[in-house]
Formats: sequence, C-alpha cells, structure tokens
Amino acid sequence: MVNTILLILGLSFLTQDIGESTKYHMLLKSMENDSTSPNYVLIEVVNTNTGTSKEICIEYPFFEQALELEHVDQNDSSRTFSSKRLIEKNGSIHFKFSKTQALEILGFKDYNKNELKEPDANYDVEDIINENALSTNFVYGYHGKKEFQKYFVHELLSHGMMVQRGCFAGNMLTINRFE
Repeated sequence: MVNTILLILGLSFLTQDIGESTKYHMLLKSMENDSTSPNYVLIEVVNTNTGTSKEICIEYPFFEQALELEHVDQNDSSRTFSSKRLIEKNGSIHFKFSKTQALEILGFKDYNKNELKEPDANYDVEDIINENALSTNFVYGYHGKKEFQKYFVHELLSHGMMVQRGCFAGNMLTINRFE
C-alpha cells in the first residue's frame, strides 16, 4: 500500500509543468544533438515589430536558422556567427525577432497555443507520460493530425520531456525524461 501511494505521488510530479530554467537547460542540451533526428525546443519569441510574444515549439535546426537570419548581415561575406554562443550568452529562452523571414521560419504568425487545449482527443500527454513513468526513454508513434503534432510535442516539452523527431518517419518521436 505504501509503495502504491509513493508511486502515485511520484507520477503526479511527472505531469507538472516545468519552469523556465529547466526549459533553458533543455534548450542547451538540444544544441548538443547534431543528428538527423533533431530535438524540439520551447522558446519565448518576442516580435519586436508588434510587441507580442509567444511560447513556441520548434525543431532546433529551424530555430538556429531563424537566429542566423535575424543576427547576420547576409551581405557580409566575412561573417562569423555562432547560434550556440548567442543562446548561451542570452541565458534564457526569450529571444527577440524583427525580420519577417526569421519570424516566418518560427511560424510566429500562425502559432496558437490555444490549440494546445484540444489538439486531438486520442492523445493525452499526461496519460502517455504516466504510462511510461518507469522508462527513461521511449519511442512514440504520433498518428494524429499533422498540424497538431507540434502542439502535442509542446505539451510534452512543457512537462520536462525531451523530444526528438524521427529521422525518416517524422511522426515517430523519441521521448526522454530531462534530468
């Protein structure tokens, strides 16, 4: 009985939202992955043209590309830019963007966190995390609507789960508990 209660209490901690510091450390860890199966990251994007901000889930290489477009003069052939150095220097998940092309890569205009509320009735993030509570990592096949996959992943990341997109099968997600 005591073991059962402890397990239930432990599982409830797995499904709580994480703080900004953990999201930043997850971003730093994602930078280490140079494979063809990239990590998703959560970032807070501020559109300096409008003053609006959104927490966005995006594959790390696309975020890196948006940073380069924002911070590098494309006409300067002598440019040396390190997105990793910029992220480390920034020290948080908050990033400011003003260039249209960078904001488009981030999907800023269309990203709607309210869609997280009901992405697909068949996918309950807390149930998935709890079902795999004893695993340090697991592979999950997402077969819901393609347009909702990023919102599904957003929720997983918000609960401290590192998520990689499958290399060839983009709907296969490798999920690891961030520690």
